[in-house]
Amino acid sequence: MAKKLDRGTVRLGDVADVFVGMATSRKEGSDAQEIPLLQVGNINEQTGSTDALGDLNKMPLGDKSGIDRYRVQPGDVVVSCKGTLLKTGLVQEATAGAVATANLVTVRPKGVVSTETLYALLKSEGAKRRLKGLQKVGATIASLSYKDIQSLEFSLPDIATQRKIANLLDAHREYVEATTKALRDREELLRGLVEKAFWGDPTKGSGR
Repeated sequence: MAKKLDRGTVRLGDVADVFVGMATSRKEGSDAQEIPLLQVGNINEQTGSTDALGDLNKMPLGDKSGIDRYRVQPGDVVVSCKGTLLKTGLVQEATAGAVATANLVTVRPKGVVSTETLYALLKSEGAKRRLKGLQKVGATIASLSYKDIQSLEFSLPDIATQRKIANLLDAHREYVEATTKALRDREELLRGLVEKAFWGDPTKGSGR
């Protein structure tokens, strides 16, 4: 069970494993393997989903020893910790096995708290206020350490509330995905209508 602090809160590090991604460097040669990399740009800000393995950039890496500890699993939460701070995603089944890069911190629930609850926590305005107060601003880039994120204190919701959060997140994601698809379909319909109206039917030759 998570250790309760005096104020009735828990630390994120008590309910989840928190670790920074891998610092990658390109390795050329016959022994190098193409490894899919999960980067900040692979997080959909609207739905929180992560891109599938086939859509990720790949980099040839040499020694595979030590890489596995950075591979993400379904249900992990990833959060950006350099540059663009606190962009948060939920790792999907299709992303499993990718290596999280050093611009991301992986948060892996230990069991007392759900994945969706951790995702909602790190997306919340309260978490952003507290964590941005800890950010380190260098000459060109702002950053947070995994220890900063690990130290975040919050009130742990009961199981019923966690389930409600999960259900609402699922409904929101489905709504956003359906709305995005409908918008894309309408844009394609409009584009086709405009092209035909001004330039004729492309299946009937070069136009009017």
